[in-house]
Amino acid sequence: DGQKDLARTFTVEGGKESVHTFSLKVPESLFDAVVKVTAHAAELSDVEVNRLPILPTRFHLTQSRFVSLQGSTEKSMQFEELLQRNDPLRSHERLSIRAEGNLLLGVLDALPYLAEFPYDCVEVILNRYLSAAIVASVFKEAPELKSFAKASAQRKTPLKPWDSNDPNRSMKLEETPWLLNAEGVADSDRGNLKMINVLEAESLRIAESQALTRLQKLQLASGGFPWFPGGPASHFMSLYVLGGFSRALEFGVQVPTGLIERTWDFVLAKLDSEISPCLEKETCLDFLVLLNFVASSFDDHLKSGALKSSHGLAPEMRTKILNFSFGQWRKLPPRLKAYLALTLKRSGRDQDAWTVFSSVLDSAKSSAELGTYWAPEDRSWLWYNDTIESHAFAIRTLLELKPDDGRLAGLVQWLFLNKKLNHWKSTRATAEVLYSLIHYLKSGHKSLVSEEVIAFEVGEQKVSTTLGGKAPVSVFTKFFGPAEIKPEMGKIIVRKKGEGLSFASATWSFSTPTPPTSEQGDFFRVNKSYFRRELKGKEMVLTRLKDGVPLKVGDQIEVQVSISSKHAAEYVHLRDPRPAGFEPEVPTSGFRSQLGLGWYEEIRDSGTNFFFESLPVGEFTMKYRLRATMAGRFVAGPATLQSLYAPEFSAYSAASAVVIAP
Repeated sequence: DGQKDLARTFTVEGGKESVHTFSLKVPESLFDAVVKVTAHAAELSDVEVNRLPILPTRFHLTQSRFVSLQGSTEKSMQFEELLQRNDPLRSHERLSIRAEGNLLLGVLDALPYLAEFPYDCVEVILNRYLSAAIVASVFKEAPELKSFAKASAQRKTPLKPWDSNDPNRSMKLEETPWLLNAEGVADSDRGNLKMINVLEAESLRIAESQALTRLQKLQLASGGFPWFPGGPASHFMSLYVLGGFSRALEFGVQVPTGLIERTWDFVLAKLDSEISPCLEKETCLDFLVLLNFVASSFDDHLKSGALKSSHGLAPEMRTKILNFSFGQWRKLPPRLKAYLALTLKRSGRDQDAWTVFSSVLDSAKSSAELGTYWAPEDRSWLWYNDTIESHAFAIRTLLELKPDDGRLAGLVQWLFLNKKLNHWKSTRATAEVLYSLIHYLKSGHKSLVSEEVIAFEVGEQKVSTTLGGKAPVSVFTKFFGPAEIKPEMGKIIVRKKGEGLSFASATWSFSTPTPPTSEQGDFFRVNKSYFRRELKGKEMVLTRLKDGVPLKVGDQIEVQVSISSKHAAEYVHLRDPRPAGFEPEVPTSGFRSQLGLGWYEEIRDSGTNFFFESLPVGEFTMKYRLRATMAGRFVAGPATLQSLYAPEFSAYSAASAVVIAP
């Protein structure tokens, strides 16, 4: 109703077409319209009726802020645009504040259950044994955690489900490829495998006992272990088993001495003829470092009485291997440097041990929000580069070498942040992290389950909560509705009293018809650019589009969306709205990959969704092409990036105007 100038007089030649435009004004509450077009010529007429979707003119945006709170401290978080009152058309949707303390219990609560696979591979059985044994050791070291574990043991799924009702999440979980993950279903559970509840004491004891019994049955008369039952003895798998039991000893687990002695006899019978050539040719460095480290682990526990007899690796050979390894230590990756450092320490060479491991620490980065961490390694797929296991091992190494080192707190902080942004799925890795954290806490750095008093000052609003202590509350969240949000609430002060580490975050959601002119983000960043793609000579040339510079119908456009993350994150969603007047060159959805990054790309009528199951640290650029199909002036809305696992982490790009000339 109320539309004017809806008639045109036109002339068109036979076999040709004529294009005419009409302006329509629709209310904000209308999301589609039915358009009826009638063409008259003398006594003839033709009618066409089409449904016209109406895209909203308001942009729904979310800004987030995050701080780490180490010890008693005060920090602030600010939303500059909220403070500036610079958009009279803005409508607030919600402002939320969140505090997380008692972080150790969060790791325990999320401990994945064990999958019982139907095949008897030695590696799988050993890892099941180690997982169960380490968790049992955690409860032995910290019996006060058992009561908390009982509550978590009521969980019906292998993995802890996500908070499906978080209003900060911009997309429903049902619209993502990760609904089963969000419900706590592990990949192994999708094959209907039996799951072992490692948070329940009796199930844990049975799992450890059964796995050890199966390992003992798989040991051959020679003392070696095959990969699978019925196969020949493998020296590599046999050393792998010894390495596994050395780790069990590290966690204070009782191990079968007879089985270990027979395995050492088998391994050394072969290695005696191979170690000398390795030393002469200066090869097999990684293997020799591992062998000596495993032997040193058994030596260390022989002194403590955990073992009755040691391996048969002669002291002279041990010394030769150690001297060779130390001479080549600069060639080693960080995890193997840690192995070598501990071997040197256990051999009485404290200064050499610190020389090696300090080089690992020197390559670490530190920041107030991220903690202390290492950049991802080039060969991160190798067994000794597993991220959280290696990080946990670095904590245990530093505790043994220099328990008072100030970087320990930063190393622990990074682990907790990794847990916040990633859905840990490995039972053994999570168990090793738990064990490392408990040893860190018990070494006198922080209390095991500390009480944290956290107070927020949100404008004139004051909110406080107590996390940890006797009440195992670890998360506090408060939401402010549209009518409650005032401009002065753009500055949030958070104060914490307590010795431990806590996290605090704030998320502000709003809508506005004013296109954002700059990108916004904290842990995440996203920006996008448009390029005209045209043939010049024999080459395709990209020319960056400036805001408002006209295109022609038929022009091909390349869209480049660059995203970056300060910390590795899982289950990240990127949405890039497509300007009206364009159609995608590739209209089909599917899995895509480039530069080592993989994602599922979903083509929708109004834009493109990118689903990243894993987003590493760094900057990545996604590229796709559009074709200009209709004349007009259109707004290219901002691309938005959000962790669906931790929705309080989000970012968006600037918007821009795109003109397509008739």
